[in-house]
Amino acid sequence: MGYVVASDPESVEVLILGDLAVHVRGVDLDPPLTRSLAETLILLALFGRPVKTAELRNALDWHPNDGSLQQYISKIKKQGLPIVSSGSRGHMEYALDTGCCRVDAQEFIRGVGDGWPIDSLLGLWRGAIDPAVLNTRPWTAVKRARAELIRRIAALAEPEQTALTELDRFADLFPGDKDVDEIRPHGPGSRPRLLLVEDEPEMMREIRGRLEPYYRITPITTIDDWRDFRKQPENLERIDGALVDLHLTSSLNDQRGIEIVKYLRDYTRIPAALFTANGMERSGYQHQRRMAEFRLVDIVDKKNDDWWEALEAASRLLTGTGVPERRRRLETWLETAYLKLQRETEGAPPGSVPAGRRRRCDQDYARVLALVRVEDIETAEREVDRFCRSWPTSP
Repeated sequence: MGYVVASDPESVEVLILGDLAVHVRGVDLDPPLTRSLAETLILLALFGRPVKTAELRNALDWHPNDGSLQQYISKIKKQGLPIVSSGSRGHMEYALDTGCCRVDAQEFIRGVGDGWPIDSLLGLWRGAIDPAVLNTRPWTAVKRARAELIRRIAALAEPEQTALTELDRFADLFPGDKDVDEIRPHGPGSRPRLLLVEDEPEMMREIRGRLEPYYRITPITTIDDWRDFRKQPENLERIDGALVDLHLTSSLNDQRGIEIVKYLRDYTRIPAALFTANGMERSGYQHQRRMAEFRLVDIVDKKNDDWWEALEAASRLLTGTGVPERRRRLETWLETAYLKLQRETEGAPPGSVPAGRRRRCDQDYARVLALVRVEDIETAEREVDRFCRSWPTSP
């Protein structure tokens, strides 16, 4: 017995990458399919080939008998969907004729294999699929294609990933999915984004080689590149932390990295760390003063034997979500705001309004610093935010 088209197949869409949507001649199916019919249709759409009765029954949660399954198929056909059938009683095979209708899941699988544009493939996903469902056998081909697409995206350079207009929406469909975390632009599970400023090509390659398994790196090699980069506000919105070389010329006397960390301090909430091969201040006091001045979580000396470990530790301080890393960033914000207030009130005569303001700020600083070191982190974050907004007054 050959395959026979059971209904008029013109303009039929079966969309299952999200909540089931069925369109016949451009109109939503009315009435919509019952649960048993919908799940049967989804399975036929996933298989994309003739499927034996026993295989189809076993894939359905409630394992209907042959008679019930035949009734499902008959009711789906009556709704205008192109199901073809073959075989004899007890040995039937059914298939959704994908040559006569559009099935987004099969389009996705084929498109990944044929190298379709990534945004087009991401756009096929209209909604979330329950992870428990996605991990079942009928969804294997879709999940395998999704894994291949994720590998393609992960291999893209950072600017190419950033240019994908559908990536944010796609990643949001799979919260907590470790496979998708590999390409997740933001939020829990995503690899943090580090701005890496380094002028020496070999050093840039070495640092990227060490950090890219754990971070998304946005490389900047010159001060002009940085000035162009900052002109687009959305560029900085994507950055979680910045590693900045102090010197951006071979002379090691330019300190152009200071321009970058000053901008980050004054116009963003991006934490930063400096690294240098030329040293800065040698005393601990000067070192801490410099960190407070530019809101730095660390200054890393390239001349130290353990400088790679120090650079990796600084990267964790910049982006880590653990309590110790968050406390260190809070201390940095607090120290920077306090230093700013100290400078505003420097030299104020005793008894003056600025001197009184300084005295009250000293007391508040000591209290908030104690909270940062011992209090629960959410309380500490609120208090540091209040302090930073309350005390320094100059821009």
